Amino acid sequence: MSQSCPMCGSARTIQLDEVAVARVVDGYKNSNLRIDIRNLMPKATTAIRLLNCQDCDAEWFDPMIAGDDALYIELQKNDWYYQSDKPEHAQAAALIAPKSRILEVGCGSGAFASYLDPSVSYRGLEFNAKALERAQSAGLDVTMTSIETIAEQEPGTYDVVCHFQVMEHVSDVPAFMRACVKSLREGGLLLVSVPSEDSFLRIAAASWLNMPPHHVTRWSDRALRSLYTRLGVDITDLWHEGVAAYHKNWYEATISAFALSGRSNMARILDDRDFRYRLARRAARTRFLRQRLFELGERKFPYAGRGHSVTIWGTKPMSTAEVVGQ
Repeated sequence: MSQSCPMCGSARTIQLDEVAVARVVDGYKNSNLRIDIRNLMPKATTAIRLLNCQDCDAEWFDPMIAGDDALYIELQKNDWYYQSDKPEHAQAAALIAPKSRILEVGCGSGAFASYLDPSVSYRGLEFNAKALERAQSAGLDVTMTSIETIAEQEPGTYDVVCHFQVMEHVSDVPAFMRACVKSLREGGLLLVSVPSEDSFLRIAAASWLNMPPHHVTRWSDRALRSLYTRLGVDITDLWHEGVAAYHKNWYEATISAFALSGRSNMARILDDRDFRYRLARRAARTRFLRQRLFELGERKFPYAGRGHSVTIWGTKPMSTAEVVGQ
């Protein structure tokens, strides 16, 4: 069944892949995550589809099954979930002028604040109670407030509105992003970082955290640029991080399996039970063969060398302040 694009409204949408709900439940429970998500899955739903808009290139899951507080409480038990050292933090901090007034949406425990000049006025928004407590204990101005509330109460206030690894969790992206823009002053900086579909994540099978109920959308460079254009924000630049040391094994295993999978470099594979993928993964376990496959895969894959995240930034023009605030 076709579905209009939730980002731009286009009817030109296609299905890229699908995965059985039972496999997703099993993946969350029996991987290193050890999380039971059965209560989050609609009983009548047997499969989750990954859809793509042919016009704006946005990708989203159908149905968009969002995580609850219990899911994020379980996830944050892992040290890696709220990382304090992210490449995109350093990249973003370099773009922010001293004495700026900054609003970070979904700030977690406020790790980004430590990258900023001491003269910066920082405010964070966070709904995870434990992360909020840690941020406040560190003396940060962080509250359990929605960006939509800020947009209504403090329109045109902030020099910078930013969020890192947040938008992919949001089911109504247009409304969320309009509120971000409305909170910005004219000429202010809108800075967003998300997992990149124009990286090895595109071909990473059984990447359970890149599916519902954790992530409900996926973002290519084209989709991000299209989103900013529809918001009326002037794009300044877009930056891809390299492969982080903590993702190196995952990256090499993904590229090695891709080399033998028989799939095109644009195809998605949500489930790792595809027989070609299983065969390639088994072959990649041999050290010598894995190295050869990795070298072959890097030559074949157009986004080789790109890491997990992409960051885009741009400014709110003086002339569009009223339009985006509607």
